[in-house]
Amino acid sequence: MNGNLKLRSILILCVLALLTAMLSAVHPLAAEANAFSLTLNVSPPGSGTATANPGPPYSQNQTVTLTATANPGYVFDHWVSSADAKWWDAGWDYRVEVTAAAAGYARKNKPAEFDVNFTQLWTSLGTSGTLDPNSIRVVEVDGDDNVIDADVPFQFDKATDYNAATKAAGKVVVIMVGNTGAGATRTYHIYFDVTGKGFAAPNVTPQVVLSEVSDESVAAYKLQTATGNLYIHKSSGGVSSYNDLNGNDWVSWNSSAGSSGSDRGIPNAAGGSNEAIFHPGKGKMTPTVLSQGPIKVTLHFLGKKLPGDTQRWEGTFEIYPNYTTFTMVKARISGALSYPFWFLYEGTPGGQLNTATDYIVFSDGTQVTGGQTRNGDLPNEEWAYVVDPAVGAAGRAIYFVNHKDDTANDTYFPGASNQMTVLGFGRSGSSLLMPNNSA
Repeated sequence: MNGNLKLRSILILCVLALLTAMLSAVHPLAAEANAFSLTLNVSPPGSGTATANPGPPYSQNQTVTLTATANPGYVFDHWVSSADAKWWDAGWDYRVEVTAAAAGYARKNKPAEFDVNFTQLWTSLGTSGTLDPNSIRVVEVDGDDNVIDADVPFQFDKATDYNAATKAAGKVVVIMVGNTGAGATRTYHIYFDVTGKGFAAPNVTPQVVLSEVSDESVAAYKLQTATGNLYIHKSSGGVSSYNDLNGNDWVSWNSSAGSSGSDRGIPNAAGGSNEAIFHPGKGKMTPTVLSQGPIKVTLHFLGKKLPGDTQRWEGTFEIYPNYTTFTMVKARISGALSYPFWFLYEGTPGGQLNTATDYIVFSDGTQVTGGQTRNGDLPNEEWAYVVDPAVGAAGRAIYFVNHKDDTANDTYFPGASNQMTVLGFGRSGSSLLMPNNSA
């Protein structure tokens, strides 16, 4: 046994259930020339205690007695020593295991997100630490803890009240690279450590790139993704353009009147231009970049408070490499009036609506051409996609899904003079049907 050996000893207390997060390493004590450290960890945290008699430091060949005591509801299963634990890199002293399941659907390059409080993990070990965010790494492992991908794309989004010493909390976002079967579960180890050890920032290839530009003379966010470039107006929270990989604009907002320009956009949530509330154009919303990383950008928009308002328009866009999620956090309430909303795609498939060849497919199995109409509440999950068969190698589509089932009417019809689509979730004619409390 060498004098500079650092032991990572792990005690496992098992219950008759699968655990989705296990802390499987601890911070070793500093070792002197002829002294050795021993640190014990109980998994899952709170399931029992483990003690060593005598305590460290230890000399070579010294006998140490370990005692494990399980809390009610747990039974002691086995010891795991550092010789048994497979460790990705000895330069890191901590890791936590997380799992992501496909939840019954086959996935490809699907993002997964994990809420992690590193401070709480240290507390569960009876220690403390100040997190170095540069230390965070994510590796994928198999069922035997063998590393199968040491370069998992990830980012760490800090919580709004993040504090490296007292609340080192946030979301770890990863890309489940490649295909994941419908019944599969994938396992990741998140490695982390304390400040002062000189960790270099992780090197993750950007898959989402945020910049600020002028779009049709309106200040906008530009998001470069794997499927194309998305433009969102900063003062209104409306998607004005979505240029695919061939440069075709599937929205084509511009200042021309009506369906040839200014009526277009996504999600156009408040009806008409309505002072540019989640509708492209010059509005009065306040934009904020909540988080920004190589695989996800989160944008927040807050409406201007008007006289009598008790609640303002508020929503977020979460932009990933292959899709974007919009969430209406709050809809406006003014006096006795709670404003309803809808979600619309008013745009130009492949750059221009062709009413004869473009078509729309719905979650109930129905299909209409770009020149036809459809009405009726879609079954859960409520989705539809609009296809231009003439773009790309074999046609291309833009896909929308409402993740919250409702009984409101969903509709499609061509806009005035057949110049844009009008695909609406929660719309009947000119009526906005999503109630204020459905966000």
